[in-house]
Amino acid sequence: MDELLKYLANGKIVVYVSLACIAITTVMHLIFRKIRFVKYIPGFVFVLVGIFNLSLAFSSLGQTISLNYFSLSVVLLVGGLVGMLSALIIGVYNKPKKTKKKGKENVKEN
Repeated sequence: MDELLKYLANGKIVVYVSLACIAITTVMHLIFRKIRFVKYIPGFVFVLVGIFNLSLAFSSLGQTISLNYFSLSVVLLVGGLVGMLSALIIGVYNKPKKTKKKGKENVKEN
């Protein structure tokens, strides 16, 4: 059980990063309500930084520092995906309502 508890610290970090990304996404949505794609930017940035760290991990594969890069990339990729999913949920929830236009009735004028 002690061996398992060592790895739960990374799980807590993933949860904190995911909550931070959700909070940033929500704030971006509240600030930029008219521009709909802005709420996806925090998640996209997290994913890009995660991919960059993953490439650093693969470039220094034989060194011990590659494990740090790999764990950081996993945390950022998961946080970014959670952020993009929360932006998608916000977008579906706040979808603008379309009103039906009343069609012109075919009325014959006399």
